[in-house]
Amino acid sequence: AFIPQIWSIYTTHKVEGISIEMFVLFVIIQSAFLVNGFFQRDRAVMVSMGSSAIMTISAIALTIYYR
Repeated sequence: AFIPQIWSIYTTHKVEGISIEMFVLFVIIQSAFLVNGFFQRDRAVMVSMGSSAIMTISAIALTIYYR
């Protein structure tokens, strides 16, 4: 769900209504599950949460850049 958001921010440069706080909360949750996947040795969880966290961090960075 983050790819369309990132694409929209990148192409339109409009960041009104985007909550950085919510994205930061997402990153914290994704990081917690990433660590959990590491300790459970669950590669699928690590890859999915890691890639999702990278996309969320990209959305945060673009939002900060275009504000």
